[in-house]
Amino acid sequence: VNGNWYAPMGSGASAQKLTGVTWADVTGTWKADHLSTYQKGVTPTVARVNSTTQHQVDFNEDTGAIGDNWANGQKAGDSSTKITELLEAQGLLFVCKEDSVYEFGVEAESRNAIPFLDRGKVDADNGKGSFAFGDEIVYMTKGDLWRYRIGRGALPIGLNTIRSWRKLPSIKGSSSAKDGRPAFGVSVGEYWYYLQNEGQLSYLIQARKRREGDPEGHELIQHSVLTIPLSKGLGVDSHNRLWIKGASTDETTRDIRVIQLAEDGSLDISNRKGQASANHKIDFDERNPGQPQDRVQLRRITVDTEGDWDATTSLQLKVLRNTSALAESVGDPITSASLTTRNWTLGTNDICYRFRPQLTLTTNSSYAPKTSDPALLRVIVGIRFPEIVRIVIPAKDAPGITALDIEQNLRRLQNQGVVTFRRPGDIATFSAEVFSVTDTMYATEKGFAHGLEIQCRRWITP
Repeated sequence: VNGNWYAPMGSGASAQKLTGVTWADVTGTWKADHLSTYQKGVTPTVARVNSTTQHQVDFNEDTGAIGDNWANGQKAGDSSTKITELLEAQGLLFVCKEDSVYEFGVEAESRNAIPFLDRGKVDADNGKGSFAFGDEIVYMTKGDLWRYRIGRGALPIGLNTIRSWRKLPSIKGSSSAKDGRPAFGVSVGEYWYYLQNEGQLSYLIQARKRREGDPEGHELIQHSVLTIPLSKGLGVDSHNRLWIKGASTDETTRDIRVIQLAEDGSLDISNRKGQASANHKIDFDERNPGQPQDRVQLRRITVDTEGDWDATTSLQLKVLRNTSALAESVGDPITSASLTTRNWTLGTNDICYRFRPQLTLTTNSSYAPKTSDPALLRVIVGIRFPEIVRIVIPAKDAPGITALDIEQNLRRLQNQGVVTFRRPGDIATFSAEVFSVTDTMYATEKGFAHGLEIQCRRWITP
């Protein structure tokens, strides 16, 4: 503000002004819970949350150092709920409270931007860590992550609104990220980072808007990129470093973590990958190769790696099949950069209806995160579908049964499930699933005859 930096310190201490590299009490030793700039009409203005009332916004139009010249205090919404964050977007001031978001116009008039939020979900942490992104306000609540688009409307867009998101058995604990609440977020370039807190765990979520070239889906593309002990605070400095403040009840894990981001705000940065002496796990999307009832046989998993892979970086290929709660390893770990394939042992843990690849990278104590750049380019899972067996049965009367009865009995087998078959003149049987019964013509010694063609899927292990 006016060439200076200010930091609010709450009701217990005077706000601080940064001069050079030194912090000192502001002129007039005024106090504030939160601070923001604000374009009030044609006048650049500083807004603060009154640290005494905690529900009132005061304004200051000083042109130099900000002194104790606060005036024109305005209430935002119900005085029974406190202000938890101040934001500026497109020259407007937005006040995040324990119950909703309030928009201040150029004359400091206020209105509820999300009036349909449930008053029954008023919470002391609502609004904390909310942030502005372009023409949007991203508001953290107990129920969900809300997006308010200035002048248009609001929608919940958090993990709870991703219908296909469900708990991954491989994520530790009895809960999942979807069970938690959003808390504290920042935007860096086109990327958002926010914490999804559940119990004593925090999931660091990376999100960005869906854009041209992306597949259709939710408004946001979101990924859980890190699971850490409970944290309550995010910040980004001028060097694009993401700071995470720990808040665990266990003081041994109550750390401040720093993640170096790329210039565009993404995690795609050379070197500075991972940590030494740690396991780094990637869970991929669940795949259903055919229809939900179709089984497949997993044959190979191939990974394409490049960069600094050696004995300090051990990549284990794994997969979760069907309802499995534990990932099954496939082959030996990979410690070099190449296109590498690992095969399943035939007939051993290789049949499934759906599967989820999982990669676990284990680094040892000699791994150097700041100078290493192991990269994973792609993962390919090769599968084998069941054989298609074609059987033609004559459509004619037989002893004790008519052709019509034969046809009806065969058609009832369609999509019934596994059926046992035996070839004429053979006592051996095989099992298969009938998926099609159709009329057909087949050649005989005397010409052509009418028959019924059965197509079925047969599983065998070579």
